[in-house]
Amino acid sequence: MENIYNYAIVLTGGIATGKSTVSKLLQKAGFVVIDADKVAHDTLDIYADDIAKMFGKSYVKEGRVDRKALGSIIFSNPENRFKLEQFLHPLIKEEIQRQAMIL
Repeated sequence: MENIYNYAIVLTGGIATGKSTVSKLLQKAGFVVIDADKVAHDTLDIYADDIAKMFGKSYVKEGRVDRKALGSIIFSNPENRFKLEQFLHPLIKEEIQRQAMIL
């Protein structure tokens, strides 16, 4: 018998393209969904102190990253974006792999 966990479906697309709708349908059909956006948001907050050290305390409010404020310096400055991505992407990948392994 084949191991069903050898397969994954990856949903990509821009804003309002139906990713959330398809995810909900897959969940209703019994699939486990790992939401990379949620993992990224959670990772930002877990590492809020590191974000404050990198970009300043004004980007963290009550222990959570102010994503809108941070976005203003990330999307307008390629160097800041690169710095954030270099820090976050390995952590996000690690967490997604961890979640996939416990299935």
